[in-house]
Amino acid sequence: MFGNQGSRLERIVELHLNGCESTLKAEEFLRPLLDTAQVEAGKLELTLAPVSSRDVVEQSLRLVRGLAVEAEVSLIMNPGDWPQVHADQRAVKQVLINLLSNAVKFSPPAGRVEVSGVSQAG
Repeated sequence: MFGNQGSRLERIVELHLNGCESTLKAEEFLRPLLDTAQVEAGKLELTLAPVSSRDVVEQSLRLVRGLAVEAEVSLIMNPGDWPQVHADQRAVKQVLINLLSNAVKFSPPAGRVEVSGVSQAG
C-alpha cells in the first residue's frame, strides 16, 4: 500500500510523535499508521507478555467513549470473567479500539455496544 513511502511515513510519524506536546494522544492516533507501514514492510514485532484483559478493555472503552457520546451510543462492559492473557498489549488495544469505533459508528442513536469477557479452557 505505501510502497517506497512506507519508510517516509514512518519517519513523518516518528517526527510528529517526538515533537508533539500531547505525546500519549498523538501516539494513540498515529501509532496505527506506523504499525500498518511496519506490517506491510514485514517489520512489526510483537512483544508478548501477561496482560489483564479487563485493563485493556477498560482502556479501549475510555478512548472510544467520546465517539460514543457524540453518536448517542451506550458503551457497556459486562461483568464476568476477564482472564489474564498472553499477548501484545498495544496490538490488542489497537484491535479493540478499531472494533469498538466501528461498532459505535455503525450503531443507531440510542444503540448499545457491549463487551464481555469469558474464560474457556483449552
